[in-house]
Amino acid sequence: MKFMLFSFLFALILSLAGGEREDLLATFRKENLEADKTFQNAVSTVALTGEAGTLWNIAEKQYFRALDYKLRHTSDAGKRLELLKKSHMLSREVEKIFSTPRENMGSLIGMLIYHKIAGLFQQQIAILMLDTDAEKRWQRIADIPLFIDGKKISQKQGKGKFTKEMYGAETTLEFMLLPEDTFTFQNRDFALIRTGRPFSVNDDFSTVYLFELKDGKLQVNTKCDFPFYSRWKLQKSEFVICYKKKMQKIQLSAAKEK
Repeated sequence: MKFMLFSFLFALILSLAGGEREDLLATFRKENLEADKTFQNAVSTVALTGEAGTLWNIAEKQYFRALDYKLRHTSDAGKRLELLKKSHMLSREVEKIFSTPRENMGSLIGMLIYHKIAGLFQQQIAILMLDTDAEKRWQRIADIPLFIDGKKISQKQGKGKFTKEMYGAETTLEFMLLPEDTFTFQNRDFALIRTGRPFSVNDDFSTVYLFELKDGKLQVNTKCDFPFYSRWKLQKSEFVICYKKKMQKIQLSAAKEK
């Protein structure tokens, strides 16, 4: 009888936690939709910078709500401590980006800095709010090296920097993997990642790759046709990536690096 009661209470706790998670995610989606709409309507440099600052402010508040949720639903003391350590590391990362020198960086650098900080918070929110299966996949993918053109690139929590020769010069590139851009197909883990030059407003240095986890590392499955992507979907064995009105279809069983 005691075991049955414990099982019932445990199932009830999981159900309540799941409901709270869905409510919180719905609230975040609504807030982000409203903020994005305002940002898209901004025209002047001052307005764009101000709205990017608002995006940062909203994302930061959401992050602390997500962290509170995760801490309350994490019973292991060691894991809670790790969450707090990552929160401290995030604050240091935000400080570093905010301190980026702005001289000779163009009038939009303030907007780009604020937008990048908002993106950092949004990535961490997504990680904190992952369901069980997605969290396990993230743990398999987020801290392992990836390989581009045979070059090993270190990754830490889905972020990294590397250099590559582009347009006749050695160029620093960076990437940030989002949890929602990972998926599992037939027991194979994949990740869609865009690399690009820091604070660049054009797509000259952008490349999108579909990576697959093999032998403990992320290897390029396909170099995509577009420098950015707006959405993607998985339909049967076909991975479809979209950019504006363009579409690329990748057969996961046969796609190879170009």
